[in-house]
Amino acid sequence: MSGETILYVDDVRAGYSIGRRFIDAVSGVTLKLFYGEIFGLAGESGCGKSTLLRIIYGYIEPPLRRVKGSIILRSKTEEFRLHELSMDELKGRVWWRYITWIPQGAMNVLNPTIRVRDHFIEMFRLHSNIDKREAHKITVEYLEALGLSREVVDAYPTQLSGGMRQRVVIALALLFNPILVLADEPTSALDVVTQRVLLEQLLKLQEKFNFTLVLVSHDMDVHGVLTNRIGIMYAGKIVEVGPTGKVFAEPLHPYTKALIAALPRLGDRITRKGLSGSPPDLSNPPPGCRFHPRCPYAMDVCRREEPPIVDIEKNRVVSCWLYVKR
Repeated sequence: MSGETILYVDDVRAGYSIGRRFIDAVSGVTLKLFYGEIFGLAGESGCGKSTLLRIIYGYIEPPLRRVKGSIILRSKTEEFRLHELSMDELKGRVWWRYITWIPQGAMNVLNPTIRVRDHFIEMFRLHSNIDKREAHKITVEYLEALGLSREVVDAYPTQLSGGMRQRVVIALALLFNPILVLADEPTSALDVVTQRVLLEQLLKLQEKFNFTLVLVSHDMDVHGVLTNRIGIMYAGKIVEVGPTGKVFAEPLHPYTKALIAALPRLGDRITRKGLSGSPPDLSNPPPGCRFHPRCPYAMDVCRREEPPIVDIEKNRVVSCWLYVKR
């Protein structure tokens, strides 16, 4: 089913209610994901990437709330209107079997008081009808097939390195062969060497099981190596989407250009400059295009009106007045 749409995100707005303030963290996001692709979400810290993943997954607890928009997940046999389901319904019908989430910190997922194997046995108990002995047997075989030793299976999470714990979390997320995997900065807390090993493993698993992977990272180099398509987020909005190679070769949005221009290049002795200024306060975002205070191409219309989404070519869009014919 490669090339078919697995997820529709339509005009989603969400944020955080803190006292009388509302932090507009995800604002009017529309997005399509396809079967078997690796889709990257990039942008500065605080731009809304992780919040968007939470909204798609449906893990919505105060102060986070979804204001509007629809999210539709399509499997080969079923369609789920995720925005209409409660967390209890998501837990019982959708999570783990269809959509799963790999968070940043492995210890936020793993219970330090029980052994690694017991995490998997508990998942089998909750989501299948097999008994504990069979669940233990399947767990050992499954983890060994993923390259995790028997010592890891019998260990407590606190006895493992950060990288090994994250490998366990990835294995746990893929236990029931989900069709959509949301990975939120899965290697951000690890050293560079361990990051590489873990990302390579995640890529091999994606190729083996052919699930759709959404990879959130602020590291543009990671996206350049791993992803098929990339979406650039700024201040709660998707400002550009396209095939990763094309976006890197010819970025369209001024923000995308700035992100890519800041990347170091082998043998290049030119000092790279970061983007000047800082993202806006999302409790009181600027009118018009949210990037205009930092944009070298800003026009009067950018300060007054929000730019529309412009189709440049197949699967390539940008939200910028520079590409609007007037």
